[in-house]
Amino acid sequence: MREALLQARQVGEQWRRAQAFEQAEASLVEGAELLPGGLPALCLDCLPPALPTASPAAPWRTTDSGYVLLQHLGQTRRAVGLPPEQRVNLVRITALSRQVRGRHFLEAVDQLRRAARSEVVGLLQDAALRLEQHRAHVGGYADSEQLVTLLPAGSRYYRLQAQRDEDAFTLLARRVAQTLMADDRCGDFRLDHAVIVGGGVIGLLTALNLAADVDRVVVCDQGEVGRESSWAGGGIVSPLYPWRYSPAVTALAHWSQDFYPQLGERLFASTGIDPQVHTTGLYWLDLDDEAEALAWAAREQRPLSAVDISAVYDACAEDFLPSMVLAKGRYAIPRRDGHILVGSTLEHAGYDKTPTGDALESLKASAVELLPALADAEVYRGMRGCG
Repeated sequence: MREALLQARQVGEQWRRAQAFEQAEASLVEGAELLPGGLPALCLDCLPPALPTASPAAPWRTTDSGYVLLQHLGQTRRAVGLPPEQRVNLVRITALSRQVRGRHFLEAVDQLRRAARSEVVGLLQDAALRLEQHRAHVGGYADSEQLVTLLPAGSRYYRLQAQRDEDAFTLLARRVAQTLMADDRCGDFRLDHAVIVGGGVIGLLTALNLAADVDRVVVCDQGEVGRESSWAGGGIVSPLYPWRYSPAVTALAHWSQDFYPQLGERLFASTGIDPQVHTTGLYWLDLDDEAEALAWAAREQRPLSAVDISAVYDACAEDFLPSMVLAKGRYAIPRRDGHILVGSTLEHAGYDKTPTGDALESLKASAVELLPALADAEVYRGMRGCG
């Protein structure tokens, strides 16, 4: 009965999502059909307004299928394939189905800020290129009687300033007051600044390596640093089945396994933050190509041997889950903070990182199958988006 109820709920949710998507898509088409009648007023702050009420007022419009909002974001010249003098109007169309009216929907502030940062970085690069071309013609960066090079003035959110002499130049993009970017955490931009979007393991290591050569490195993240996919990832510095990969992948994995503990020690010594590098090993419980795995290990001189399943039980009896275990494509990983990570699923679900009910049920079942003692364990956190 329970499985039947779960299946019925799943079918109902899928139907509601499909219906909501169809309604929103229809509203989107109706909104696009309004554009030939004229552009909406220019959006000053470009923030999404409150959701429509039962009797939506401007700027929301009611359609046959839901609600639609048109916002004019301004004009841009930075479009591929267009002449430099031609401008393109940017219009955002937001459509809601009647089913989701009143629910929270993702704010567009972060996306707009990322777009504004990307635009100003492009303007700085464009200005630098013009200055290099100027120097190639007259031998210096400063304007001369022979050649005057105009630089971009900036954007809606930034004003570009340039200091130029014969041998050097400095480009600075300052935030415009009382605009969306006035309080942006990335601050003003200088051409020799590095701005990294994303404070996970890749972003932070990139910042660490750039810091030796760049005056200032800014790391931007929409949430707490290191608490997204880097926190939820297993940290496995190897393919799960390394003998099934090419020699190039094998060489990279071996180098990484030797380097990663040293990196962890160096980061701990310099920052006082423990990356919690945990060398555990891995038990494969259902290998079909065991002979190939053992032959690969002997050839690569890696520590791998066949053990009886009783040895696994004995090890777990002494120290609950001292190593990773893997079976049927699912794994359990012990972490030094006391958590056990169970993964993973593959879903194509856009940018929503909340696991579906079906995914959680499937992972719980795999966890109990791998480690029956986890049957009564509490789920601390579930997320998706790590792959």
